[in-house]
Amino acid sequence: MGRQASDKIKVAMKGGQRELTIPIPSYATEMRATLDDKGHPIHTEMNVGGKLYSADFSKYGETDTMEEAEALSRLLPKRNEEWINDKK
Repeated sequence: MGRQASDKIKVAMKGGQRELTIPIPSYATEMRATLDDKGHPIHTEMNVGGKLYSADFSKYGETDTMEEAEALSRLLPKRNEEWINDKK
């Protein structure tokens, strides 16, 4: 997705944390990702079809690789500020 527009990614500081703005041309939108001090994503959000999708990530532990972090992280997805629970 964002790979097509990697040269257009913007980095800004917000509240003492880095925030990436990543264009997603295939959905005519952009994703915002807030990073922790090690560069791991801790919050993402994007608007698609008039709906806001966001997710919070945690439990990275002491790992430095994204593969290990993905295995350890906890993903909390939301759609329009409501938690998404597909385990019904």
